Amino acid sequence: MSDEFVIRISVVSSLTLLILLIRSTYAYTSTLLTPGLIFLSSFYLFQNGQILLYSLSVDFNTFYINKFGARIVEASIFSSISNVIAAYAYFIKSRKSNDARRISKIDYLDRNSIAILAYKSFWIMGAVAIPLIIVKFGVSLKGGYQAVRSLEGGIPQIISFVEYLFPLFAFLSLIYCSEKKVKVTRMFFIIWLLLTSMCGDRTTGLSGLLLVFFLNYKFSSSQGKTKSAFIKLIVAAFLLLLMIRIAGSYRSNASISDANFENSLVVDVVSELGFSVVPLLNIMEICPSTVSIQYGYEYLLSFIGGCIPTFLDPTGTVKTINGMSRSFEDFQSLYLNFDSFGFGWSLNADAYYNFGWYGLISIFFICLIIFHYLGNASFKNVSKDFYLYEVCVLLFMWITLPRRDSYYLWKAIVYCVVFMQFYITIFTKKRV
Repeated sequence: MSDEFVIRISVVSSLTLLILLIRSTYAYTSTLLTPGLIFLSSFYLFQNGQILLYSLSVDFNTFYINKFGARIVEASIFSSISNVIAAYAYFIKSRKSNDARRISKIDYLDRNSIAILAYKSFWIMGAVAIPLIIVKFGVSLKGGYQAVRSLEGGIPQIISFVEYLFPLFAFLSLIYCSEKKVKVTRMFFIIWLLLTSMCGDRTTGLSGLLLVFFLNYKFSSSQGKTKSAFIKLIVAAFLLLLMIRIAGSYRSNASISDANFENSLVVDVVSELGFSVVPLLNIMEICPSTVSIQYGYEYLLSFIGGCIPTFLDPTGTVKTINGMSRSFEDFQSLYLNFDSFGFGWSLNADAYYNFGWYGLISIFFICLIIFHYLGNASFKNVSKDFYLYEVCVLLFMWITLPRRDSYYLWKAIVYCVVFMQFYITIFTKKRV
């Protein structure tokens, strides 16, 4: 049996399963706009995008895949099994009771008081986040992605924390505030997201834009403007695909003027998103031959670092732990002689680094946690405001989690859900 056949059957079979699951979900919910399904689709694209193109002999930049050609069969099997496991986790959670009316203790607080708090907090955080992103954008125009990364390394942790909170309060304002305030919030939030995506942080920028348009579609539909809202959503989706293409080229070049496009829009987007297979190829090449399997140690460090803000620890212990949990960032320069832009990381690479092939088991439990929070409700029928906030902000943080590590899983739960519940409860005195 040839390697090409093994790769093709692995990738195509997992894609077929995803399509069948999408069809089943549509029959069950009458919509494709479910947070869980959106995450699952992104999971497939990030893990299998480039391998799918490779297996179908589609022309794209295969330089990095060819670099690890000896591992491509193993990676395709690992990624495809990972996709099947993620789909099974979604299937388990999607068959639970409907989450559309999931109630939080926040729903018993006065809605107007929450709206006032959200809008004030949006501008307080925005007073830091908006000027900061303008500075980053200016730096990116001169020095590109690496210059932005260097700038971010010198920003105080408390400033980074405020910047992290800015989109949380933006989503809260978009859901709770009046139409007039929503329009203002949306305008400044979109500007921030656009600048963020052009500074190399596609994770934050493009996923945020996607969800802003989804919210606009939901609220416009509820007001009887379904047709115009749907057209806007389609146009927005096309523009986002174009931006992924531009941002991807910009990330690997010094400036926007260096970006060039050789393939079709769809091929370039799938190739750009599917680059996350490269970290898996990377770790399979050097682990366990050069670096040791961690047996969950890196997972533990990521959990601690994700749950405790570094600026709350005067001893610097948490900062040290964060650095230890990100040892993978040096792999490409230490062991692979690559000094260009970072390969990044992925949930699959993280799982393999921690447990080897047994890391597929950890993928299952991680996906169970994700689908527990995202639930099985569609954007259309979520009726509780705070649950809608949870779904939007967690999908915002997690839609590109497949190309990151578990640190971002725990950080999102602690700050976006636990912290926000505490913050709203403390500062919203008036009850219904």
